[in-house]
Amino acid sequence: MNESHHDKATVFERFPRLTILALAGISFVLLDLMVTFVTQVAGVAPQATPAADGEPDPNQGYRQRSDIYHHDLLANVASDSANWGQLKYSVYTDSLGFKSDRVKSTPLLSERYRILFIGDSFTEGIGYEYDETFVGRIANALSGEGIDVLNAGVSSYSPIIYWRKIKYLLEDVGLDVDEVIVFLDISDIQDEAIIWRLADDGTVIDIVGEQPVEQMQQKEGLKGLMKRRLMFSYFLLNEVHDLIFPASDYYVDQDRSLWTIDPKLMQAWGQDGLERAAASMSKLAELLRSRGIPLTVAVYPWPDQVAKNDLESIQASYWRDWAGQHGTGFLNYFPCFVTGDVREVLDNYYILRDSHWNAAGHRLVADEFVSTYRRALAERKQSAQRDSRNAINASLSVCDKAS
Repeated sequence: MNESHHDKATVFERFPRLTILALAGISFVLLDLMVTFVTQVAGVAPQATPAADGEPDPNQGYRQRSDIYHHDLLANVASDSANWGQLKYSVYTDSLGFKSDRVKSTPLLSERYRILFIGDSFTEGIGYEYDETFVGRIANALSGEGIDVLNAGVSSYSPIIYWRKIKYLLEDVGLDVDEVIVFLDISDIQDEAIIWRLADDGTVIDIVGEQPVEQMQQKEGLKGLMKRRLMFSYFLLNEVHDLIFPASDYYVDQDRSLWTIDPKLMQAWGQDGLERAAASMSKLAELLRSRGIPLTVAVYPWPDQVAKNDLESIQASYWRDWAGQHGTGFLNYFPCFVTGDVREVLDNYYILRDSHWNAAGHRLVADEFVSTYRRALAERKQSAQRDSRNAINASLSVCDKAS
C-alpha cells in the first residue's frame, strides 16, 4: 500500500507558517545570545536604568570597592552623568569620598562643630544634586551657625557598614567629628539578614556575591537569567508586559519593606535582621561613647508603610526602645509621612514608582530636622547641661507628633 502524499509531507509543508515563526524565534534568540555576549565582552552593553529596588549602576565613575567595608564613593570626583531611573544629576565628592556640593579638601580636624550623617541611598541622596538632598539642605541651613555637616552615606549601606566605616574613619583615617546621625532605612533589615557579614579579618563581605554562580542562577530564575543572557529579548518582553499590565504609580507591596507588616516575612528574616542590625548599632554606640561622641538614630517609612498606615511601625518602636536603652537620640519621621492621606503623601514626597523621596520629600526631612535640632540646642542651653553634647534626645519629635 502506497503512502499518501500527506504522510510524506515534511513538517514545513504541513505547518509552513508555524515553522517559519519557530525558525525566526530560534534565530532571534541565537542572535540575541551572540550579540549580548559580544557587547558584554566588549564592554559596550547598554546600561539599563535601575529599578526602584535596584542599585545605581556600579560602572558610573564615582563608585569603588572598599577593602574594609565593601564599597564607597571615590574621592574628589566631579560627575555630570549620574542617573537614577529617569533622573539625571551631578555628583561631587570631597577628599574623603563624601558626597558634597563641590570637589574640595575636607580637613581631618576642624575648629567648627561637625555632624557626620550616615545611611544608605536615601542619605546619599540618589537622583538629586547635593543641595537638593536632605543632608545638603541641613548643611546649608546650619552652616551660618558654626556647624559643618559631612555625608558618609552610600547606597546599600546598613548598620554593619555604618559601624565599620565610622570605626575606620575615626581610628584609621583620624577624622574628628562631634556628633553622628544615623538614618536607619527599612531595607537595612533585609540587608543585615541576607547580604552583609563580618569576615574573620574584620572586613565586611557580601555573602550573596560569594555564592557559586550555579546557586545564584537557581535563585534568580528565568527572569534574571534572561536579563543577563538575552538582554534584547528581555527588553522586548518587558515592554510588552508593561503595555499589557501597566505598573502602579506607587512602589508598594515590596517584600523588602513589608517585613514590618507581614508576619511571614518577619519570621523568615525580619527578626534575624533586626537582631543583627541592633548588634551592629550597639557596636557603633559603644565606639562613639568611648570617644564622647553623641549618637542619634532616625527612622522613616517606605511607601508600603504609608499605604498600610503603619504609623506605630515596629521599625519605629524597636529603634525607639533601642535608643532608650543605649542613651542615644531618636528621631521618628513616620508621623511626617504616615498621615492617612496616602495618595497625597506618595504623590508629593516620593519619586514615581520608587521607594525614595523626591526633592519635596528631602525638603520635608531637612526642614523638620533643622527645626528639631535648633529647638534641642535652645533647650540644652537653657538647662546648662555641660555633661553631654547630644543635642537631640528621645523627648523631642518631628512633625509636631509624638515620637
